[in-house]
Amino acid sequence: MRFLQVGLLVAAVVWLVLPRLGDTASVLGLLDEVAVVPLVVGSLLGLAAIVAYAEVTMSLLPRASRPPRRRALGVVFSSLGVNRVAPLGMAAGSAVAFGLLCREGVPRADVAFAMAVQGVGSAIVLQAILWSAALVVAPVDGFVPLTLAAVGVGGVVLALIAVALWALSRRREATARWVGRVASRCRAGSDLAAAAAVSSAGTRLDRLARDPATLLRSSAWTTVNWLADAASLWVFLVAFGADVSPVHALVAFGVANVVATIPITPGGIGVVETSMAVALIALGAPSGAAFLGVAAYRLVHYWLPIPGGAVAFAALRWSGRRAGPVPAVAPVPTR
Repeated sequence: MRFLQVGLLVAAVVWLVLPRLGDTASVLGLLDEVAVVPLVVGSLLGLAAIVAYAEVTMSLLPRASRPPRRRALGVVFSSLGVNRVAPLGMAAGSAVAFGLLCREGVPRADVAFAMAVQGVGSAIVLQAILWSAALVVAPVDGFVPLTLAAVGVGGVVLALIAVALWALSRRREATARWVGRVASRCRAGSDLAAAAAVSSAGTRLDRLARDPATLLRSSAWTTVNWLADAASLWVFLVAFGADVSPVHALVAFGVANVVATIPITPGGIGVVETSMAVALIALGAPSGAAFLGVAAYRLVHYWLPIPGGAVAFAALRWSGRRAGPVPAVAPVPTR
């Protein structure tokens, strides 16, 4: 399966990206014309996106057990670093974040619930941004096939989320029994714990629904996270002379991030670059500038969190853990 995934990726690059790059010498000549200031601004926007993501985590954790902001940011950097290098990047990064937050003294059930809500909220906001941008672009450029595919996949994801939320809020007991039966088939004796975890998640979901301030704050920071990341891409594109509107950049950004949810490569490396470049070129961006802008953006977005995550992880481990009890019972994180 892995060989098939890599083969599909290579085929996409060879048949979709390389033929559109044109004259390699002219593309590389754009490097001599790039300004330093936009590169710095794009990098700062990428850092702002990471800070916003840490604020989402902070807003969803109980006040009494929240770690200091600098340590929460260290947790995010550590998980991003693992996400970029591990074969199952998202799962491995989430596991690292879960362990580090528990080590900071946050109760495990609270960490699991916050991570699940953050993942669901992030998916919903991303789809809202993609759909809004696609509707703005459609009257002029029409729907690019890759955009239609991403919107379709996103629609399926949102439908599954809606069904899960309905089951937790309206059919909680039946859902708990069903999950318990499934868990018992996977591991004998785990039915009661799984059912209890479902009931606990439903109760926490009810509590969150009655807390509009937390919902608004986490939604706002999630939106800032995505928009700052997309703005970083747009600035890098402009730096290399791509005449791309912010809305076009938003569409390509949304498409690439939806495609990246398919676990083909760690951190979506290769997949994100290909889908993003193809979407930008299909929307009218110059091929050379699009390729270099995407490459510069991914240099910051993908590669910099690796050394940054290593430093953050070491700092968190060496500085000890924040005092605070951690309950022994821990539901399995859902993200």
